[in-house]
Amino acid sequence: MLCRNSLTTMLLVAIALLNGMSTNSFGADPQNSHSQRVRELLQERHDVLAQRVEMLNALSNEGVVSPIEVTKARNELFAAKLEMAESRDERIEVLRAQVANLKKIEEYYSILRERAVANMTDVLEAKSNRLRVEIELERALSKE
Repeated sequence: MLCRNSLTTMLLVAIALLNGMSTNSFGADPQNSHSQRVRELLQERHDVLAQRVEMLNALSNEGVVSPIEVTKARNELFAAKLEMAESRDERIEVLRAQVANLKKIEEYYSILRERAVANMTDVLEAKSNRLRVEIELERALSKE
């Protein structure tokens, strides 16, 4: 299992390095270069996280990693999508998906607690994270 985690980490680093080499911003317009670079970095982060979710999903299907790890990685991807969202509607769509994902994490930890594999602090942390994003969603919905 440790070998597969190391392999996954090495693959992610290699992908990030290759993507970094292809996003060179020399000779860019000084006014827009910083905002363009930020957009490029956000997109690169999104792509890396999407690849990580795919890899973890495949590993989960093989029983190598737990579904919680996949769901946590998916949550990181939602956070990246949220940073990239350009409209209120996009933010709301991402936040709704993120709340649903966080509910899954909360359910997983509740089940693990019942089996004495996780403790109540894990359940409470998961619930707190879900509530934080749900509050953010309600705030986004209330802005008209």
